[in-house]
Amino acid sequence: GPQVFFLILLTLTRCVSSNSELPSLPAAALPTGTAHLERDGKWWAQVGDRIYHAPRPASGLSEHVSHYYYALGSESALPEELRQSRVGGQGRLHLFHIPPDSRHMQTLVQAAATQVGSRRSSLSSLQKLSHGINLSTQFPLYKRSELYENPLAKTGHLAVEKSAVGHVTPTGIYQYLTKITQLPDDFHPTRSSMNATASKVVQAFLQDTFQALGLVTCSHSFYSSGNSLTNIIGYVPGTGTDTVTLGAHYDSIPASGAAPGA
Repeated sequence: GPQVFFLILLTLTRCVSSNSELPSLPAAALPTGTAHLERDGKWWAQVGDRIYHAPRPASGLSEHVSHYYYALGSESALPEELRQSRVGGQGRLHLFHIPPDSRHMQTLVQAAATQVGSRRSSLSSLQKLSHGINLSTQFPLYKRSELYENPLAKTGHLAVEKSAVGHVTPTGIYQYLTKITQLPDDFHPTRSSMNATASKVVQAFLQDTFQALGLVTCSHSFYSSGNSLTNIIGYVPGTGTDTVTLGAHYDSIPASGAAPGA
């Protein structure tokens, strides 16, 4: 009757919609949640604050972890083929379902490999997902060798270094990188020295940053190959006759088109 027909349609609809994303748990479920998954023979992978795991057999997604890939990049950079294969992720981390028998597999891999452009529209190469992997949206901790010996320990300046390093935090670095990768703006997605307007935006940013650090600032303009270029200088007066110079370039390549910075 009509009731049976309605229930069949509902079941079919649910099967189609469940094909869009992998099941997941909050990372707060560690380690109990993953222990239950492993007991049931299911793989899992942490992405940010979520734990994605093997789907149910009837979900329409593969149960094999080797059929899943991940990539890092802007969502706007995803080609349509990858967008349709996306089954999870967080922020700039994306998970894709690409089984080996997929007729689009080669296209998907090539599409990811050829994605280039500004940081707003670029995508890393596809990497295979693995059981127990932890894909963090934060910067990984740097592990120092146990054999390392700080040369300042012999000069008595170790306390000065520790005081300076104490101001360098993961949050501060992430906020700073987020800020500079958004320079100059959406209308000038470049820091090419060939773009005078974009260069002025970056130069003003550098001067403001130096001044906020208490440095004396000045600029040095010169011509190269017919182009007017400018160095931004931050100066700290010393007490001796020696000088220490720290330099870095703020422009990027290519000379034309999107050049978000090196």
